Amino acid sequence: MTENRALPEMEYHYCPHLGLQDDAGTAVAYPSVLNCCYQCKPVIPVYLSHQSSFCLTQEHNQCEVFARDPGAPLPSMLRAEVRKVQRRSWLVGAVSLLGLALFLLAIWQLSPGGILNPSGSLFQQEATRTFYQISSATVATVEGTAMVVDHTATLQPTMTPTKRVIGGLETLLGYQNTFLIHRVRDGESLELLARLYGTAVNSMTAVNYGLPTPLPVGWYLVVPVNRVSVAGIPPLEAYLVTKNIQVDELAVELSVSSADLQKYNNLDGNVMLVLGEWILVPHP
Repeated sequence: MTENRALPEMEYHYCPHLGLQDDAGTAVAYPSVLNCCYQCKPVIPVYLSHQSSFCLTQEHNQCEVFARDPGAPLPSMLRAEVRKVQRRSWLVGAVSLLGLALFLLAIWQLSPGGILNPSGSLFQQEATRTFYQISSATVATVEGTAMVVDHTATLQPTMTPTKRVIGGLETLLGYQNTFLIHRVRDGESLELLARLYGTAVNSMTAVNYGLPTPLPVGWYLVVPVNRVSVAGIPPLEAYLVTKNIQVDELAVELSVSSADLQKYNNLDGNVMLVLGEWILVPHP
């Protein structure tokens, strides 16, 4: 019988002034626009690379903001960029779309066999229609005329946008979604992490590009999860995207193959990588 062993207790060293916008006592354990600085006023998100270097490390007390008097604004170079959603314009668009739907529905009911076009002929109900998925409603295009139909109806064919999962620390990503990026904490070793994640020390050594010995605290380690065989996988390097950029452009900057960058990150073509996203960079 296999004995269940308790996992070792982990210590998290991060700045006491770091917290969420609505909860000063809680912070995200990886660089995120959700993390804000409560040493400054107003309370706003901190630049992601600064979080990696100071806020989420034991060196947080070396931050230029940490030791100064509280209440001063956060320096502009340390502020994270956050895009705000314009909800009012979305609401106006939804109301306009609903009004258009009611108008077209009235025309449909008044016409004997379909929708009247400007020439007076009828579009029959059997006409070919193309459907586009927009939020929770579906817009049907009939020879250039649009109307809103019930989203609960069965419509063929349908086109639904595919959402791409943005990679972060401690989340499954990479080739076949069997890797994660782990930030090494004090007291951790390759042997301990191999037992925790169901892999082997040799496997982690093989897939990590430029892995130093001994393993330093704060190092971003690529970990195969529940996987021992890494045959055919090139050495990988954890990389934090610092700006919105196409895969092809980043591949040129890093001097790596765009095709390999897409393959080992499960990316569907030349997608846009976003600020704060973690990816794996393959090295030959």
